[in-house]
Amino acid sequence: MNLVPKNKIYEQPSVFGDESKFGKNSNRLNQMLRLVKQIDITPNRILDVGCGTGFFSSLLKSIFPNAQVIAIDFSHKALKVAKKKYKNVIFIYADSEKELPFANNYFDLIVSGEHIEHLIDTDIYLSEINRVMKKGGRLILTTPNLASWFNRILLLFGKQPYKTEASFRFTLPIFSLFGKTFPESLNTPAVGHLRVLTLDMLLKLLKAYGFQTEMKLGRTMLTKPILRQLDYFLSQYPALASGILVLSRKKR
Repeated sequence: MNLVPKNKIYEQPSVFGDESKFGKNSNRLNQMLRLVKQIDITPNRILDVGCGTGFFSSLLKSIFPNAQVIAIDFSHKALKVAKKKYKNVIFIYADSEKELPFANNYFDLIVSGEHIEHLIDTDIYLSEINRVMKKGGRLILTTPNLASWFNRILLLFGKQPYKTEASFRFTLPIFSLFGKTFPESLNTPAVGHLRVLTLDMLLKLLKAYGFQTEMKLGRTMLTKPILRQLDYFLSQYPALASGILVLSRKKR
């Protein structure tokens, strides 16, 4: 059986996604906008790494209309959609696990939403983000939380943590009872997650690459009514939240 190539994985709509379909109902989107409002600089050049179909890239352009907004992704399909929908952003094909096609110290603000967990080589990714960012520039990064409240419970019962995957080919249920998965919101399709981090380790990794984290937020992820309410309450504690968002400054 042949290996699933990287470029095939990230051409799936379930992987590159389309944030626009969630709109104002996206908790992650709203939390990202909270972090954007905390930035005390007016960026002239902005980079969106792993932009998908470009919805947030376009939002950044509307928030900072005088800035040059460049967005990159590994998916040709996603970029094709983005270029058709949003004319106010420059979309470029690029692999964030290789040298980025930009000069040193070029960007004031870099955003990378739900991207780091898909990478094999997080070192190239962060070193390149550091290289192309100006000193004092800001990084907004979001990712699922390996140590979320429900993952701690799952591990206690010997179950696979949510948002970590055993296969690229199959969706294997975390829980199953009488042939049915339960709950459905904890059994999502395989989307290529390779590096799911805890908040603690993410902060250590960012510090190792010259970033000082200034703000941390949690976000919700579960959709079933009872779980959603509990998830929302615990999202106020980033170390326990379903997903992590950080705002960091380049110190060196």
